[in-house]
Amino acid sequence: MKACSKPTEKRERSVFSTIFISVLVILAVEVTLLIGSIAVSRVPQQLDRNAEDILAKQVENRSSYLEDFLCRRRISAICRIGSTRRPKRC
Repeated sequence: MKACSKPTEKRERSVFSTIFISVLVILAVEVTLLIGSIAVSRVPQQLDRNAEDILAKQVENRSSYLEDFLCRRRISAICRIGSTRRPKRC
């Protein structure tokens, strides 16, 4: 009696699956390189430092604006008071 043997055929991949797997491997390598370069170049630390610098500059600008505004307001108030006593001073 002959044993019924199944032919051992290797299933071939389609062209789509071959290209798809290749693209996924390349994508994984690129993502790994991107994450590595971000970690090595210390991007998060630089972003934190930049955010602190921007905030400090905004505070400085706002304080200058308020100081200028209050000084102008005070000068105009003094001029108004002075104009009641002495016309056309300011």
